Amino acid sequence: MSEPEKLLFVCTANRQRSPTAEALFDNDDRYEARSCGVSALEGTQCDATLIEWADTVFCMEERHRQILEERFPEIRKNEIVVLGIPDRFLQGEPRLVKLLQEGLSDWLERPE
Repeated sequence: MSEPEKLLFVCTANRQRSPTAEALFDNDDRYEARSCGVSALEGTQCDATLIEWADTVFCMEERHRQILEERFPEIRKNEIVVLGIPDRFLQGEPRLVKLLQEGLSDWLERPE
């Protein structure tokens, strides 16, 4: 069996969107998912270790990609995908889950 693909989900505070995305892959052996926030106070703050760990970085908004590229110039070697999901959902909200599944379907196999 091959190594799972490492996915990093990034939002602002690591409280709603990125943890919801991470949870989509909890029981999927094809992927290892983590999440972080560019301005996390309570959640996991994005750092160089997480950026280096990831095979693919999924940002919820374009501004997250811009912040990561400023803070971590080395991120360019990783693939960065902007999902375009605004900060107006609660963690696990069905509409958020649907938007994540739709946005990720172009990049990944559907979560099992």
